[in-house]
Amino acid sequence: MIAVVVPTIRPEQLEIFKKAWAGQFEKYKVSLYVVYDGTLPYVETNNAKYTLEDIMGIDKDLIYNFNDGVRNLGFAKAYMDNADIIISLDDDVLPAGDT
Repeated sequence: MIAVVVPTIRPEQLEIFKKAWAGQFEKYKVSLYVVYDGTLPYVETNNAKYTLEDIMGIDKDLIYNFNDGVRNLGFAKAYMDNADIIISLDDDVLPAGDT
């Protein structure tokens, strides 16, 4: 499985991202892991939400919110889901042709 981890604090930008990448994610069967940063960060994938505690358990203090390190929560969840390849993109990165 190919996983793409995208941290975000901007719902409107995330919608642009999803629309721009939808065709390629479908073509290559990519699973999207959106990491929502904030006071209580969580990961959304396959229409399910996973909290910091769901993913990290007693090690939840290893993930810091309100900085770029929050994307590690998405890496951890993708790893738990047995992803073969994990790619991280920012929510403002759009495709240029068939990537």
